[in-house]
Amino acid sequence: MSGVGPPRGAWTRPLDVSSQRELTVEEKVEKARNEVARYDREGKLGRDKLRELQAEQKKAEVAAKADKAGKLTKAAIARRKEIADLESRVKISGIRHGEAVDRLASLEWELAQRKVAESLGVEFADYGEDEYTCDSSKLGLIIGKQGATIQKIQSYYNVYVEVNNRTCVALIKGARAQVQQAKEWIAKLATEETVKVNTSQDQCGAVQLYKDALEAQLADGVRVDPHPSRKFVTVVALDKAAAEAGAEVVNKFLAGLATETLELTATEDVAVVVGKQGRTISALRERTGCWISSADGQARLVTVLGPPEKVEGAMEAIVACLKDQKKVTEYIELDDEKRQALGIQRNWRVNGAKGFQALAAAIPRLEISWDKNKPYLGCTGNESQIESFKEAWDKLWKAYQWENAWEEVELDEAMKGGLDMDKDYGKAKIAELQQRCPKAWIELKWRQSTPYVLLQGRRDEVDAAKLVLQATAMEYMLNNIRAVLPLGPVERDALGLEGGKWTAKRMALEQLRPPDAPRNAIDIVTTGAEVTVTVKGNQQLIDAVTARIQEITHKCMAENWATVVPAKAVQRVLGPKGDALTKLGETHDATVVLQAAPPGSDRQLVVKGPGTPAVKAAVEAAIQESEGFEEAVVEITNRDDAVVASRLRQRLRKNFNVDSWSDVDRDDSKAGDATATSGHLHLIGPPDALPRAVKGVQQAYEGSSRMGTMVIRDIG
Repeated sequence: MSGVGPPRGAWTRPLDVSSQRELTVEEKVEKARNEVARYDREGKLGRDKLRELQAEQKKAEVAAKADKAGKLTKAAIARRKEIADLESRVKISGIRHGEAVDRLASLEWELAQRKVAESLGVEFADYGEDEYTCDSSKLGLIIGKQGATIQKIQSYYNVYVEVNNRTCVALIKGARAQVQQAKEWIAKLATEETVKVNTSQDQCGAVQLYKDALEAQLADGVRVDPHPSRKFVTVVALDKAAAEAGAEVVNKFLAGLATETLELTATEDVAVVVGKQGRTISALRERTGCWISSADGQARLVTVLGPPEKVEGAMEAIVACLKDQKKVTEYIELDDEKRQALGIQRNWRVNGAKGFQALAAAIPRLEISWDKNKPYLGCTGNESQIESFKEAWDKLWKAYQWENAWEEVELDEAMKGGLDMDKDYGKAKIAELQQRCPKAWIELKWRQSTPYVLLQGRRDEVDAAKLVLQATAMEYMLNNIRAVLPLGPVERDALGLEGGKWTAKRMALEQLRPPDAPRNAIDIVTTGAEVTVTVKGNQQLIDAVTARIQEITHKCMAENWATVVPAKAVQRVLGPKGDALTKLGETHDATVVLQAAPPGSDRQLVVKGPGTPAVKAAVEAAIQESEGFEEAVVEITNRDDAVVASRLRQRLRKNFNVDSWSDVDRDDSKAGDATATSGHLHLIGPPDALPRAVKGVQQAYEGSSRMGTMVIRDIG
């Protein structure tokens, strides 16, 4: 029967504990658990063995009844005694198992109490527990909102409080003195007075926000509890007067609140302000010190309730929150060039695209999307993130354009000339430009029949190549200026062009053309009476031709002189007999030509030859002398008067320094004809001499009618 239980007498054998130390509670609990397990195991083995023996005994009894003698065998009789002894042992094992279980439960309870005492920092000898039973209506006051009151009691008295909501019993654990104090406090809570203050939901939220500040204004032991329904606020105090005073403070606080309503532009903006699980609006409340809520029944209204000095700041904070939290999407349509700027291959895979990966590292939620077979670069975020995306894209795009700039320059006439398009379609000049700008790609292309130059490379290289191209055009323009120089009569005469012959034109061109100028750079063009010199070349050539014209003209003018003789000086220049100019020319070896013109009009005078300066001096002196002359007119009534007027000219010059001319045509071959001819005799001379000259002419006319022409000699 080994293994069934301890041998007889083992239960009463005393233990030698003189050499054993005192066991801890944990060790005692462990030992008790082992005993319970051992007794449970032994009882189970004994019961199994007992059932086995009972089954064998039953078989033996059935066999004995079948035997004619009807007697049990010796083995069966011995087994009966063994069964009786085993039943006694199993019974004793069960009793001791129960005792071990009770002892284990007692030790575990003690261990739990010691752990509580240890967690509270209380000696187990001072540890105690107590209970307080309250009315179910006061249970909420004891527990507080989310267990706040219980936590406050535990923290203040250093106790542990367990409340059974079913039995309304509060179990208090800790040091006996502190347990008693906590029990008394809980008893006071159960007997507190309350005053209810009706509020709106927003007002109740504002009270909740300023709960600590309000309770700081109240007496000790008075607290403010917003109801979870947000329809009223409860002021709790130990007496009725304190609760009512607290209610007055709450009402005064509510009366001083200001309310503002903000209408949002979209319904989705309300969700942005509230945030996920109300986190955004809670943060706004804490930061602004105002109660913020979405208005009931108004999908786009947000109500702000708080002190007047803080409401405006709360409104600005909401607007800033919308700007920061509201998600928008910005799209940029991608063409082939922008795709290359992002480093994306034609298969539109972004893996390995350096530009796209650089943007994605700095900008969240960056993606490539498609709409109607058009690719777009999209970014989703708040306004500041969208601005950052735009700035990053602009920076990337400008960097790409700087590194991969290209420009098409259409060729005007100056650029075509600078590139010698007529010579070899500009190939030589383009090659020369490429050598001057080796870092830029320069290529001459055609669009239909219009040529243009394609420039590619870095932006600074393209700009430099463009400047070189423009400089080439400017150089061509400076070397191909077309100037038209008009030639007056003097210049034409100096160049020998008055005849209009080709020989004269060719000789004039040879005089004007500088030695290094092309033959077709200068031409003389005659249009009607106008003659011009056309020069095509640089400014130096134009200046040279102009200087040459002036030089030839000045040289010619040194030997030739032309002027306009005023009408009042014509007779003074011609002399009394009209031969003064002819005599001057003969005297000084000069050719003098006075342009024919009607009487009384200005006349062109041209002097040529070595004696021109002397003739010029005499003519200018005569013109200067006649500058102060005036004119008097005497009527001529018949031909005799006209004859007299013709013969008076010398006498008038000699005696009165007065010139005269007649507007009557006189034919000396018909002097004896008595036919009457009317006209006028014009006297031109100094103002003081004219009256005497007129009087003398009148006397001469009168004498001529009486005595003939001899009276003319006596004038003056």
